Amino acid sequence: MLTYRLQKRHFKTERPPTFPNDVRVVLFLGPPTPFGEGVGGGRTATRAVKATSLWNANTDRVTITSETAFDRVNIHLPYPDHAMLVDVQGASATIHAKCETVEDLAGLVDYVYHVFPATLNVNFYDAPVVHHVGGTIGDVEYTWTIVRTASNIKLTTTADQEQYITDAWHSMTTLFAGGQHRRLVAALHYFHVACRLFDVGPSPWEFMGEVILNLAKVLQALFGQNREDVRAGLRSLGYSDEATDEFIIVMELRDTLDSGHVLLSVMDETQASNLYTFLYGRELRFRELLSRALERTKQGTFKVDERPDLTLDARVRKLFARIAKTNQAAPPRPPSETA
Repeated sequence: MLTYRLQKRHFKTERPPTFPNDVRVVLFLGPPTPFGEGVGGGRTATRAVKATSLWNANTDRVTITSETAFDRVNIHLPYPDHAMLVDVQGASATIHAKCETVEDLAGLVDYVYHVFPATLNVNFYDAPVVHHVGGTIGDVEYTWTIVRTASNIKLTTTADQEQYITDAWHSMTTLFAGGQHRRLVAALHYFHVACRLFDVGPSPWEFMGEVILNLAKVLQALFGQNREDVRAGLRSLGYSDEATDEFIIVMELRDTLDSGHVLLSVMDETQASNLYTFLYGRELRFRELLSRALERTKQGTFKVDERPDLTLDARVRKLFARIAKTNQAAPPRPPSETA
């Protein structure tokens, strides 16, 4: 369930803490408006207060801004067995507990970090996230941070960027004009979606399952649904069997590991480390693949199979008929109006 959000973390402290000990875990949450910390930027407004709604017709995003915020939330809640207490004041939640070991603390932080926002989200119309976690172990302060990372950085110049723009415009106006190479365009689109998902989350791992799903779609758009067809297509672009297998692994991840299908099992630390190391390198591999496909298409040495018939098949047409029927029914009402 949390396959791509379980990077190894540690408690960064100025001096070693001791256990057992009383601990505080502070979740710094956002966005601020649902917690009474401000107004605007989302879909939460103050009841019985004048508000202004804005529809961005370029993005189809609707936001609402009240003239005044409601008072900051301030609530004190016990855990059922009273082993923990939580104070939520504005956009920060502080959990008070006693932990016997650092492993107990790690389990507590993991639990509230992932589950509390997901549970809040049922009734919050602006999806909450935890921006960072800190706290104390006894009198020792800590922050909860990821142990390692990797990143792809682009070093460039004005001349390079101008050439990339020129190449992109040339591809768009020559290769793709008149609906040509439609599957190559689809591959570019799915890679763009994958990169957007990588960028928009508070961390690059939040939507990694969906990133993998779209990377697999890149391969399917270029080469078809069958993995042997994908292997043959990659070989036609000059990839070795070993390099080809790296791409096939992405399709297998899509099918087995919390991307296209639910996963409730848990990886061990070695499996998780190997998975994350593999995923750090996928962006560059797919950029190079699409660059190679574009260049070979321009040279006439590579061509995706065209699909002349763009009609939706009977199964999908039947699905749309059901959707239309559902849309004719009355829209659902919020639970607060039906209780």
